[in-house]
Amino acid sequence: MRYILFCRKDYSVYELNRVELLCDTCKRSCQQYVAVRQQLIPPDAVRLRYRTQLSTLIATIVRSGAKADLRKC
Repeated sequence: MRYILFCRKDYSVYELNRVELLCDTCKRSCQQYVAVRQQLIPPDAVRLRYRTQLSTLIATIVRSGAKADLRKC
């Protein structure tokens, strides 16, 4: 497990065998993980499902040198 928040005082876990500091660090890390996770936007299901096809289509259009008709937009 990788800890996001790791303060200098947490090094005393190894030196002084103080496990409660490690528990505090783990709790802080979990809280930050939950906060970041809640801010994430869920992925677009259509884009995920057709990602390869969309990439191929766009690459084909770009390589063909097709011109866009902006008057139709």
